[in-house]
Amino acid sequence: MKNIKWARACGALGLATLLVACGGGGGGDGSSSANKGGAGTAATPTGAPTPTPAATPTPAPAANVKFALQFDQQQISVNAEEDVSVPIVLTGTLNTPVADDAQVQITDSNTALIHFRDPPLFTLSADGKTFTLRLLVDNDLVTNQYQGNLAINVCANTNCSSMAGTQAVTVPYALNLTPVKPSAGTLSADINQLHASYAAGVAVPQTVHLRFSQALTDHHKIRLTSPNNHWLNPVFTQVLVDTDRMGATATVMFDPNLLPNSYSGVLQIDVCMDLFCARVDNAARLDLPYQIDVGARVAPAALTALPGAADWSATFGSATHASFVPVTLDPARFAPRWMWQTRTGESLTPQNAVVTAQNTAWVAATQTIVALSEYDGSETAHRWTGSQVSGLATHNGAAYGAPTLGNNQGTWAAYDASGNLLAGSNALTWARNPSTTAFNPQSPVFYDQTLYVPAGHAGGVRAIDPTSNSVLFDAALTGQTTSWSPAVDAQYVYQLNGMFSFTTEGMDLQTLDRRSGALVRALHLPSALQLGNTEDHTVIASDRSLLVTGSSLAVIDKASNSVRWSLYMPSLLADQPAPAVGNGVVFVARSTPYRLEARDEMTGAMLWSWQPPRPYGRFSGNLIVTNNLVFVGTDSGTYTISQTTHLPVWSTPLQGMLSLSANGTLYITTGVGYADTPNQVATVAAFNLH
Repeated sequence: MKNIKWARACGALGLATLLVACGGGGGGDGSSSANKGGAGTAATPTGAPTPTPAATPTPAPAANVKFALQFDQQQISVNAEEDVSVPIVLTGTLNTPVADDAQVQITDSNTALIHFRDPPLFTLSADGKTFTLRLLVDNDLVTNQYQGNLAINVCANTNCSSMAGTQAVTVPYALNLTPVKPSAGTLSADINQLHASYAAGVAVPQTVHLRFSQALTDHHKIRLTSPNNHWLNPVFTQVLVDTDRMGATATVMFDPNLLPNSYSGVLQIDVCMDLFCARVDNAARLDLPYQIDVGARVAPAALTALPGAADWSATFGSATHASFVPVTLDPARFAPRWMWQTRTGESLTPQNAVVTAQNTAWVAATQTIVALSEYDGSETAHRWTGSQVSGLATHNGAAYGAPTLGNNQGTWAAYDASGNLLAGSNALTWARNPSTTAFNPQSPVFYDQTLYVPAGHAGGVRAIDPTSNSVLFDAALTGQTTSWSPAVDAQYVYQLNGMFSFTTEGMDLQTLDRRSGALVRALHLPSALQLGNTEDHTVIASDRSLLVTGSSLAVIDKASNSVRWSLYMPSLLADQPAPAVGNGVVFVARSTPYRLEARDEMTGAMLWSWQPPRPYGRFSGNLIVTNNLVFVGTDSGTYTISQTTHLPVWSTPLQGMLSLSANGTLYITTGVGYADTPNQVATVAAFNLH
């Protein structure tokens, strides 16, 4: 029996968007490589801004309000090929309008129909009376016939401890899966030759539009390689399938470090019959000739400080994790500066951004720490650490990391811009909780002269004086988490106690004295806020608020130490970017509904929103907020959104973790460099923003 409590309703989202069976995003073609890079292009605003709802978040319906569900379909009948996530769309009505944050509880008697590659979408019309429920067939099922029943009901509260419906509605289903049929389609392109021209050091992405004689299905993947010239394999490939699945836009970028010369070869475009390309449809193969003209390297412009910007000293910019840079930028001045790529087979540490200090950009790669010149991207250090470094922080021109040593131990290490290990590094180790699995912390943070390190699942925060190599205090946790970092401001350190807890106890937001570690106050966050059902948490501090994320977003008033407002957001479970806050506005990237939201920090009222161009895509990386812009990554690239027009004003095909340095340079770590890229490399791309 599979019992799932999921989905939220979204009041003003159009039903037509969700009725598209195959939107082409969110892993539908699986063809966007982990290795992204490329030059940005100015976007031409089109269409009107998203309407701005004026209402604040609607509270959950009271437990005594009863609803009656009625589905338009009496039975679900599905005929599909195995290894394909087939979308099922149910429509129906309610006799009474449902609140905007309503959820549904779905029980599947045979576990066959519900598959959570993407969460089910429960979408309300504007009047709250008609709805759409979108499910996915489990793509792990083998050829067979499956029968069962879905029991569907509306919850009365956010944790579904009581039902709002009079009784669950049962919808029977019959699922007939057949073996995958090889595609007999043909592949064509809109050009006869791909031509790339760029200066050494800064590659430019090239695009080609593909057409298929038969529609692609979810199990297809498009692969682009240069098999006759392996050293010319693209360092970046991305394929975005059209909504009708009869075409796709392929973007490729070649090695930015090729010497000035002309190169030619053939780009082989394959239609794979599975996501791992174990089976290739030879009939659909297309050989596309290419020519690469690489000119002389052009010296970058001199580095100049951007007034108002500070060095990006941690994963989310600073010790507060607010991801806010108080500057005003002109998108017309954005331009590529340089690109750097890892050595073959070397991966970047996932979910950790470039950090900067005194004209040096630092990045964690596999078991190494790499220092790059902000001026031209040249390596000033490539230091082997002997263990995985999960995140970096910078202070006084040095980079600090917290690598894992094994045997349930952690340590801290510091390196100067030449890669020299600073005195005292690696001398201080501590035991992690041996009863927990390996943890993947976010970066440590610096405030004043103190290093604050996440010390493991239940280790809490450890404050270290790097000068004397001594522990100033140790604040233990009773709960567990795998990815977190303390938030620090001028007075306090903030951490969550009771994390990764699926019990009904909830958790505590602890406020510690920044210098002594003494507990100043604690705020109990009950399980009804849905903050505990995830291993990854972020505490974000602004001048007036603390933002806590889990499967919900809770905004805490600093002065009263009370919950100001909260918003149930199960999409935060699915590797969505952490929220950002600046100038009294909270920015949240959501997958359900798929949009970027700007909400008032004090009330939670939605001020405006922006929906990416691909309706079933996915957000990635992190957010950066300035006075006038928002930088946000998706699976189709990174977009810069105007806070005035609420439309994109700049974009680049790359995606990854974002950073913005004191020199006004935007960095994007484009992938982790695993073997799904043709030459197993990842890149860091730098853009001038002023």
